[in-house]
Amino acid sequence: METSGGELEINADAAWAAYGKQPHLQWRNMVYSQMPRVFLQALAKIVDDGNRMADIASRRNAIADIAQEAWQHEFPQIEYVGAASYDNVEVSIAKKEISISVKPNFPQIEYRMHKPEIQFRRGGVEIYMRQKNSITITTAPYDLFA
Repeated sequence: METSGGELEINADAAWAAYGKQPHLQWRNMVYSQMPRVFLQALAKIVDDGNRMADIASRRNAIADIAQEAWQHEFPQIEYVGAASYDNVEVSIAKKEISISVKPNFPQIEYRMHKPEIQFRRGGVEIYMRQKNSITITTAPYDLFA
């Protein structure tokens, strides 16, 4: 029998990303991929502020309201770490094939026949066997790795 063993592969990239410890290029690409969303949010805010200032029929002071909101403005939410999850670590096991080669081993049978010794006397018969009937089976050890 021959086998090369299985392979265990553990991928913890998502777990390291959840800690913010992934390689720099991956971290930069994750942050950079969020910029179109941040840009569209900022553009929507600028358009909304422009529409509020263009509404001259409103009795509110749009410039004062926009200035007050800008002072309390929250910055866009950019995620610097990956999503935390219980299944961030991927484990996979690849099993390898086992090759089995069988070589037949034929039995070698040796036997000796012993004839019984019979003595005859008138008036009785005595049968005496020199050896009790028995069968002995021996096997030669087989080396599996030869």
